[in-house]
Amino acid sequence: MKKILKFTIVIPSTVKIFLQDKIIYFKGSYGLTSLNLLDNMFIYKKNQLLHIICLNTKNKDLIHLLIKLISNKIDGVAKGFFSQLECNGLGYKAKIENKNTLVLKLGFSHKLKIEIPNNIKIFCSKSNKIIFFGVEKDKLFEFIIKVKNLKKPDSYKGKGLIFKNENLKLKEGKKL
Repeated sequence: MKKILKFTIVIPSTVKIFLQDKIIYFKGSYGLTSLNLLDNMFIYKKNQLLHIICLNTKNKDLIHLLIKLISNKIDGVAKGFFSQLECNGLGYKAKIENKNTLVLKLGFSHKLKIEIPNNIKIFCSKSNKIIFFGVEKDKLFEFIIKVKNLKKPDSYKGKGLIFKNENLKLKEGKKL
C-alpha cells in the first residue's frame, strides 16, 4: 500500500510559480528564489492554488519541512521578511558603508565590519537601530543571528544587540 500525502497552498496573485527539472521557482514583486524538490514530490498549479503530492513518504518530518519552506518562499517574494536589532549600550552604534558593509561599534577597541549578502538589505534608521529585510527567511535570520552573536546581551546590564521586542531577564547584581 502506497502512502500519499497531499497539500494545498494558496498563491497570492502577485506571485508566479514555475517548475523546471525538479526545481521550483518563485517570482514576485520582491525578487526571485528557488527550491529543490524531492524525487517523490509532484507539483501542479490550478487557479491560484499550488497542489503538492508526495508518494511513498517515509520521512514525514522532511516533507512537512519542505511544505513550510515552500510557504515561506511564497510569502517572501510576495511580502518579504523584516526584523530589527537594537544596539543597547552607551556608544553602541551601527551604520552602512559603501552599500554592502555593516559597520558596528559595540564597545570593543575597534569597529566590526560585516559584508552584507546580496539577497539581504539593511537600513539603519537611527544610529542604534538596524532593520533587516530579505526574501528568503532562513538566510535572513541566519545572517541576523550571525550579527547578533557579535555582541550578545550582557546578563547584568542588558548591553548588546537585542531583537526589538525581546525580553531580557537580567540577573541581580551584588548587594552590599
